Amino acid sequence: RADAPQEFAPVFTAFARMEADVRESREALEAARRRTVQVLASVATGVVAVDPDLRVTMANPRAEALLGIKLPEGTWLSAAAPAQWAPVWEVVGAFLRRSPGTAEQIVEREFEIGGRQMRVQIAGLGAAGCVVALDDATEITRAARVLAWGEMARQVAHEIKNPLTPIRLGVQHLQRARRTPGFEAAFEETTARILAEIDRLDAIARAFSRFGAPVAEDAPLEAVDVYRTVQEVVQLYALGGTGTSRATGPRFEVAGAAGPAVPARQAELKEVLVNLLENARQAEARRVVVRVAERGRQLVVEDDGRGIPAELVPRVFEPTFSTTSSGSGLGLAIARRLVESWGATIRLESREGRGTTVVITFGPGAGAR
Repeated sequence: RADAPQEFAPVFTAFARMEADVRESREALEAARRRTVQVLASVATGVVAVDPDLRVTMANPRAEALLGIKLPEGTWLSAAAPAQWAPVWEVVGAFLRRSPGTAEQIVEREFEIGGRQMRVQIAGLGAAGCVVALDDATEITRAARVLAWGEMARQVAHEIKNPLTPIRLGVQHLQRARRTPGFEAAFEETTARILAEIDRLDAIARAFSRFGAPVAEDAPLEAVDVYRTVQEVVQLYALGGTGTSRATGPRFEVAGAAGPAVPARQAELKEVLVNLLENARQAEARRVVVRVAERGRQLVVEDDGRGIPAELVPRVFEPTFSTTSSGSGLGLAIARRLVESWGATIRLESREGRGTTVVITFGPGAGAR
């Protein structure tokens, strides 16, 4: 100001400079915001920025298209979005309530919403809230499923072809040997091999049928005594109930103690156990310990077999994965489906040359559901 005292001139000059700086910063911020809006308008991913109260601070057209509503600034998502999106906002709300020092910076989840598979990523913005990225992964998931079943068909053809060759060779051998003096002995030996290959075909067919059938998630869970079930299955294996010779097969042991019953299905638990014990046998284990721990809530199967290479361990639950040259490769995939249908979890640890450990942890509570 012209009439201001001379001694205040530096102060007024500083204020004027600050005002200009603030104006420039606001203009730059607004320009950056416009550029961001223009960029987001053209991307195929839905993007919504929300404040800590789940109110929209920015949204692109793709997000509005996915949610089926307009998202002007200030929209409260919990109330405005369709009810089927509620699980998404619950996860976003939990993310916003997290402790900044301990929580993940980015969270990824998948939801089935209105028959579509939605992939959701949440990234924090500090005290300003977070950004939610929405992708419709339905077509990607469908394509992956088609590829998986194509691979499954290839696996079926491969596994069925393997036993057919020795069966064909066996029949041809019988045709040539039928007029020779040693035909009776050749007949007994060859038919035994043919029957063994037929049994193998039957096992493969049953495994693929079991994998293709839906898990009976709606069937009631039972109050299962894990320790007693383990004893029954291990006793059968120890007595050679699977056709394994006691002289050459592994030594099976039961460890731990009985605990309260857990929610599961006993017939399915036996199926899972048989699968794990058979895997240990095929891995040439000398000793297999089935341990019931955590007062019956955890089942651990440990073997000292050849183990699995570290780079292959992440693939063990894939439907077509197998470390042996025989079998369908579906055993662990089926086991995981069954275990998860009880509300339990299964994990596998292995060291090549040292053995494998499989841990099943049952859900809380017991009794039939």
